[in-house]
Amino acid sequence: MEKREHLYWVPCSAHCIDLMLEDICEDPMVENVVNSARFVTTFIYNHNNILDIMRTHTHGRELLRPTPTRFASQYIALDSINGQRSNLIRMVASEEWENYMSRHAPTQVREKGKKVTDIIQSKPFWKGVQNVLNVVEPLVRVLRAVDGERRSEMGYLYEAMDRAKELIQMNNKTTYAKWWEIIDRRWEHTLHHDLHVAGYFFNPQYMYRTDGRNENYDNASEVLIGAKNVIKRMLDNEDRAIIACKQMHDYRLQLYHFATSTTQRAAQILSPADWWLDHGRTYGYEDLAYVAIRVLSQTASATGCERN
Repeated sequence: MEKREHLYWVPCSAHCIDLMLEDICEDPMVENVVNSARFVTTFIYNHNNILDIMRTHTHGRELLRPTPTRFASQYIALDSINGQRSNLIRMVASEEWENYMSRHAPTQVREKGKKVTDIIQSKPFWKGVQNVLNVVEPLVRVLRAVDGERRSEMGYLYEAMDRAKELIQMNNKTTYAKWWEIIDRRWEHTLHHDLHVAGYFFNPQYMYRTDGRNENYDNASEVLIGAKNVIKRMLDNEDRAIIACKQMHDYRLQLYHFATSTTQRAAQILSPADWWLDHGRTYGYEDLAYVAIRVLSQTASATGCERN
């Protein structure tokens, strides 16, 4: 970036969000829940007779097993186990389970089976599973969004992270500050960038949203300044940058062409980059539209390249 004054380098958002999830997994409460869930599924799938009993009670549905790899996979496994909670509780209380454990299972299997029974019948375990899901589910939503290839996520990531933190606060009223600290550490020092702020600012779906939620635009110290930093870096001369910064005023305050109902309705239908092509560049806002289209066309994640 020092040599290429008009270019940006940003880290892969999917990788950074997965690092947030891994940091959360290092919390003792989360680690204990994941290890208990892994013990249950490993025990069940290592014994064919017990696996048959489980499949009978889950009506043929399988349990996804937590793995020691990416935490997103562990979340999906916990969600799968939580969905079969009532069936698993019925399984360890069933006559088939008791008969196998008391009459046919070797001593070592009985001991592990007793531990599995205690885990599944433990209310603190299921409460812990739900607590973990409450923390990581909003982040996994963001990860799934940026991990896809259907659209460029540069215009959506900043808002998505903001909404994720709000959901974590809502679901964890007494402990959210701890999780926010973990998220912010990665967000501020690794992922957060002027491009993400500018993507949010230039996304007309948020600027002209119909639900009345425009609170982030009041944060001039971050959103507006970040957008201006991007304009100054991407445009090739100071005169164009000054013109584009002045044009921001019309866009932000919904003046002139940006005030028409047609323009604002189109923001909810077209992709952000296409909207700037149709309603920015063709109506005298060429310099601002040039920057907006470049920002909104950026990829936020490298996973598409990795798959190729």
